[in-house]
Amino acid sequence: SNYTTIHLPLSQERIDKLEQIGFVWATRDPRHVPWEVRYQELVEYKKENGDCRVPIGFDENVSLANWVSTQRQEWRQIRLGRTSRLTAERLRLLNAIGFTWEAPRGGVRRRKRKISVDAT
Repeated sequence: SNYTTIHLPLSQERIDKLEQIGFVWATRDPRHVPWEVRYQELVEYKKENGDCRVPIGFDENVSLANWVSTQRQEWRQIRLGRTSRLTAERLRLLNAIGFTWEAPRGGVRRRKRKISVDAT
């Protein structure tokens, strides 16, 4: 395999430097999905829903909802002048599809439920 195994604990600074030059982390964790895969899922979400405002706890794809939330957190890190995993290229890609950087007011966008009124 062409994976390099690194056993030493890495400092966050070193991790950031590796990611800035495009280092891709190999992981055996099935929950870990490359950034580009979630981005594609968001592109599909936008095609279907007309925006990038994935509701918190989005039943159809909870992982995508969590990923969107993480992108916003990473953006806040940049605004605070801290290191972030959100590269300039990722920012550009998200802006290109009209990503909503501020979480929609009111939090969860609930689906309208049919309210049955008991007329007794």
